[in-house]
Amino acid sequence: MAYLIRNLINDAYKQSGVVGIGQTMSASQTSDGLSVLNFILDEVFATDEGATTIALPVTFTGVSDYTIGPVPDDIADPTPDIVVNTLISDIDYIVVTVDGVRQVTRSIDPISYTARPLDTINNTLPYAFYYEKTNPVGTIRFYEGTPTGPGELVYKPSIVDVTANTDMKAHPRAIKPYLMYELAARIAEQNGFDASQMKLRASKAWRDYKASIYQGQSYRCDGSAPGVDSELWYNIYRGD
Repeated sequence: MAYLIRNLINDAYKQSGVVGIGQTMSASQTSDGLSVLNFILDEVFATDEGATTIALPVTFTGVSDYTIGPVPDDIADPTPDIVVNTLISDIDYIVVTVDGVRQVTRSIDPISYTARPLDTINNTLPYAFYYEKTNPVGTIRFYEGTPTGPGELVYKPSIVDVTANTDMKAHPRAIKPYLMYELAARIAEQNGFDASQMKLRASKAWRDYKASIYQGQSYRCDGSAPGVDSELWYNIYRGD
């Protein structure tokens, strides 16, 4: 049985003591837990730890604004200009290719974006971009440029669906204990429960996760073929 995001949130609620044995999460608790989990992931990404970036090939169509987000559940909903399978936590940079030349376009803050008029700007290559993160559809706004042609978005994913599998490549399995205990600690604090034990467990889980990144982990498997010892040990590194 797959271990889903909902399972992780439910386990965190039970570890926190907010949801007791035999009880189930309410819909609002599930939603709140998902929001807090994404805040935690945002913090992890902000320190360049945890999930790796994803390069998404896209085609720009000569406008300065693009909506970006997951495929809508309802076919009557407007489909984003750029479709992703997870909500984007943060866009590291955008690559725009014009006449075979790749240019990296960096993010700017909304104040910088609105500080100068854009009406007379017709550059092919954008100077920068501003990403406005909303839920579920965000918006990319290019500053000084309306690119046409191939490009890439390099981004870090967060989670939009509690039924998503936690074993996504973007969220390494080794980080799950940290996410659960850290989420449990925040849930406990929000509800007036003692969070000290959860914080200690989260701290240890984080150290274990960091160790798993830099050190090989041994896994035992059956090696009972003729001429082979009954057990073999393999060192598996993250990303294999």
